[in-house]
Amino acid sequence: MHRPTRTRRLSIAAAISIAAFAILGFFYIHSFFHWDVWQIGTHWRVSVFVGIAFFYSASNVPKEEFRSALNLLIPLFVLLMAPVWWLIARPTNAPTFPVVTNSMQST
Repeated sequence: MHRPTRTRRLSIAAAISIAAFAILGFFYIHSFFHWDVWQIGTHWRVSVFVGIAFFYSASNVPKEEFRSALNLLIPLFVLLMAPVWWLIARPTNAPTFPVVTNSMQST
């Protein structure tokens, strides 16, 4: 199995992913205590309640049409993938075969 290297691109992705995880985690916990509704443009409405985001089409103002729902745990787990890859990856300046290089340097 090939172990990836810890590149600058992976480090930036991990940092952004942790920040997005913190923001989305705040909204996830906040949704258990408050029901939030946001108007997006003129035709879409998003409401978050009990950890689930509901998407509505508000083309007819008196009657809203339900479109879809998304459990917020799914994107939270996806956002943890880049930091886990960063932890698994070896540093770029680490030797490929540390045992062989250490034994060769001692002779």
